[in-house]
Amino acid sequence: MRVALKNINGVEDVNVSLSKGEAVATLTPANNVRYEQLLRAIEKNGFVVKGSKVVADGIMVSNGGALELQISGSNQRLKLEPANSSVASTAPLTSKQVEVTGLVPEVSKGRNPEVIRYESIAAK
Repeated sequence: MRVALKNINGVEDVNVSLSKGEAVATLTPANNVRYEQLLRAIEKNGFVVKGSKVVADGIMVSNGGALELQISGSNQRLKLEPANSSVASTAPLTSKQVEVTGLVPEVSKGRNPEVIRYESIAAK
């Protein structure tokens, strides 16, 4: 799996721990890697992604009242949902460059992720 992830253009480094059941992929600055590319590479190697902790930069946009992160480089958009009720409001950051830390939940095989359950959003 390490080799498959490392072969994706824009992946800088990959650390895999089979005992922990996790892989950590570090991406190069200004990459255009889409989450689906990483997901498919992992699935092709016979593994199931149970969810992913992510740190992503992008612009927070409003789409019909729902907040989304337009990820820098790939322009992929994922809906933003708070991970819990104690997460601060993000409305003042709409249309601003932000860094989002959160979880992309497990998706069914062959499906694409739609949401980041964010723990924090900070202006850049």
